[in-house]
Amino acid sequence: GVEFRIIPEDLTARFEFVNGTLDYFETPYLARLDFDEKAARMCDLPELSVQYVAINNARAPFDKKEFRLALNLAIDRRAVMKALFGGRFTVSAGPVPPGTGGYRPAQREFPYDPVRARGLISSLGLGGFRVTLLVKADHQVALVAQMLQHFLEQAGLRVTVLPLEWSAMKSRTLRGDFDLAYFTWHADYPEPENFLYPLFHSASAGAGGNRSFFSDARVDALLDAARAEVDREKRFDIYRKAERIICDEAPWVFLWFGDKRIALSGRVGGFRPYPVFTVF
Repeated sequence: GVEFRIIPEDLTARFEFVNGTLDYFETPYLARLDFDEKAARMCDLPELSVQYVAINNARAPFDKKEFRLALNLAIDRRAVMKALFGGRFTVSAGPVPPGTGGYRPAQREFPYDPVRARGLISSLGLGGFRVTLLVKADHQVALVAQMLQHFLEQAGLRVTVLPLEWSAMKSRTLRGDFDLAYFTWHADYPEPENFLYPLFHSASAGAGGNRSFFSDARVDALLDAARAEVDREKRFDIYRKAERIICDEAPWVFLWFGDKRIALSGRVGGFRPYPVFTVF
């Protein structure tokens, strides 16, 4: 049989695994874990998820494309990944993880360009402008938020990081009461539509998943057309057109795509991890 144990603390779960009382341990993102290769086998695979900062497109000055672009140019994603994740993850060049249902995005990642970011912010008269970044009250998220705060302040902004219990954060973002908010979106099924329609169609604003309140008639029309197209390659071409517009409009600060790293005991054989998010 299979016994599922609820262990809220990652460190406790790690000790349980090392002591041989757990056979499966999904390692935390920030963990640097080295196990005896004779006692454990590590499984790594891309996870169909994207981590991002939602920008409130319905609130000034975040409704200005140049300001949203500046926020993207201000972040050194690779430095954050190296410092906190030990090189795990893949820099996001758009909202859809590569390989989702066989899909290949056609986007290039935003470069780290602090000089241009500061120049754009200054030209908009927003030097010293105060912004608030909402985050879930969690140790791992807090460390990411501190690094994002550092880079945005280097670009000339004043940034307040506000940790909230998840239900309070969700409530504020659903009603549009925020500037920036840090999120992770996990696929419910392996199809690019699951990263595009809920997150960017105007009909999905708020509770539907579009936490940035992004609205673009061109994107709406493309996503509606893709939903009606049964030919996969034609549908993927439509998705790529939509992605190009989305990335050009920069409704998010695009960060990175996640992965899973699972430690298995020597008792487990023939296990293949599932890339789509599972609640347990």
